[in-house]
Amino acid sequence: MDSKRLGALLFCALSFFGVAFLSKAGWSGAMTVSLAAGLLLCFGKPLALENRRLAQFFTLGILLWNTVMLGSIGAEVSRINGTENPLPGILLLLLACYGVRKKNLLTTAAVTACVIGAVYGILFLFAATEVEPRALIPRVCARPELLPTAFFPTVFLFLCTERGRKLRIQWFLGSLLLIVSAALITGGMNSEDFYTAAKSVNILGAMERLEPFVGAVLTAGAFCAMGSLVLVNRRILENISGRKNFPLEEIQFILSAILCIRAGQISENVRALGTTVCWGLIPVILQGIVVLKKVQKN
Repeated sequence: MDSKRLGALLFCALSFFGVAFLSKAGWSGAMTVSLAAGLLLCFGKPLALENRRLAQFFTLGILLWNTVMLGSIGAEVSRINGTENPLPGILLLLLACYGVRKKNLLTTAAVTACVIGAVYGILFLFAATEVEPRALIPRVCARPELLPTAFFPTVFLFLCTERGRKLRIQWFLGSLLLIVSAALITGGMNSEDFYTAAKSVNILGAMERLEPFVGAVLTAGAFCAMGSLVLVNRRILENISGRKNFPLEEIQFILSAILCIRAGQISENVRALGTTVCWGLIPVILQGIVVLKKVQKN
């Protein structure tokens, strides 16, 4: 895979998690957990553990949790679009699965990254004038159950290679800047989330509602996040089965669409626990298996 476009996909997907979830958790907590995940992504070993039964067991756990999170992302997309109807999230999931099937997800992400970066840059510039400095003092995280979503970058260890490490670091640092900026502005404006903060922004002396722009780039980021998880699941199945013609996208769409409809029944605490284990703990265990395998070869 092309490292530049893979980095763009990471940036787009992280922009969704950063603004939709981590901006609510406070900038200090979001930055700390994101840095921990980033260190594992940037300096960890790529994961291709097709010949290790224990590793296959763990990676299947990641695959299953990715499927659950696809449904949760779809439900969040519907909420962003102001409806409890799961149809917007399901349609976006269909597009993401189609993009992976046609192998044009990375090309789409490269273009989308430019748009997301430009729009958020302008939004941050105008919203920064509304920030109260005293509100930026680090405080106890108000929504700690949202912090585990910062572990999302670790799933990219199934897609990356050793050669793309420098680009990975650069794209992650850009993503981290976006995440921290969104959290700072959200906290500095005493808002529930960045989407709410964008409903009242001073532009040249007039109060403007910019949340439609936030909704648009959040939806674009959600598309890339969904596509990333489908792509990771495909790579996991290829590593385990040795087959590349498995109809994953069709099965993935059906299962995740059902979970999108039922996503409201998954509590945030359950989602936090599952995300911590599958995106945080298991990748660390898999890194240990990779190191052990290397030591045994030597």
